[in-house]
Amino acid sequence: MQKKILLFLFLPAILAVVLTGCAEKRQEVTITGTVSVAGKPVDGGMIQFLPADKNSFEGGGIIDKGKFIATVPYGDLYVRFRGNEYLQKDADGNPLGGKDEIVNGMRTYTPPPSKQIIPDRYWFNSEVKVTVKTGKEPFDFNLEGK
Repeated sequence: MQKKILLFLFLPAILAVVLTGCAEKRQEVTITGTVSVAGKPVDGGMIQFLPADKNSFEGGGIIDKGKFIATVPYGDLYVRFRGNEYLQKDADGNPLGGKDEIVNGMRTYTPPPSKQIIPDRYWFNSEVKVTVKTGKEPFDFNLEGK
């Protein structure tokens, strides 16, 4: 009787260890690249990678001064883009006009004035597709303007 009780108590822990050890690890890689519109680097935005087979995880990253770094799964991926051009920049291309302040005890951030320069079709209906084999491939995207 005691053996049955002990088995009942420890069985969930044993199963958790066995199943965790057998779980397949995520196959991912960090990639880098560039994003431009009509040859002009995107000031700031985001890039998202969606698995074409819908059986893997999504990846993505931030676009900053036309460059991005993202962790993505291997395989065929659709790519979505959002990007802005800052309306005011300093000599180094850094945005001007953002505001970081505390209002009623809460920290708030107002981004610098900008305009959307990547057409919506690259976010809502993007047909841009890449294949990630090694992660060392060049991932440079020159999108068409509006």
